[in-house]
Formats: sequence, C-alpha cells, structure tokens
Amino acid sequence: MEASSGKTQRRRLNRDDRQANSALCTIVIARLRGDTRTRSYVERRVAEGKKGHEARRPL
Repeated sequence: MEASSGKTQRRRLNRDDRQANSALCTIVIARLRGDTRTRSYVERRVAEGKKGHEARRPL
C-alpha cells in the first residue's frame, strides 16, 4: 500500500496485521544487534540524511 506524500515515496507496512508488523520490527532489531552488514547499511542510510526509522524501513 502506498504511503507517499510530496517528495517522499515509500510503501506502508500492513496496517491490518499488527502482529506481523511487530514480528518484522523484532527481526530488524535483532539483526541490528548481531549483524554487522545490517548495522553498516543503517549507518550508511543515516549518513545519507535519512532518519533512523526511515533507514530501517527497507529491512
């Protein structure tokens, strides 16, 4: 589902399935703690000017 406004283009997570969204968030947090590739990806996106949650969205 699109959630775009103005210059921002992004896809919305499933609004109807909170349990799935929670599971995806937990997976991303675990990957950030243990996977150096994931951590470097988020750091690179933040350096490009993205905010933390915007950098984690594609994961």
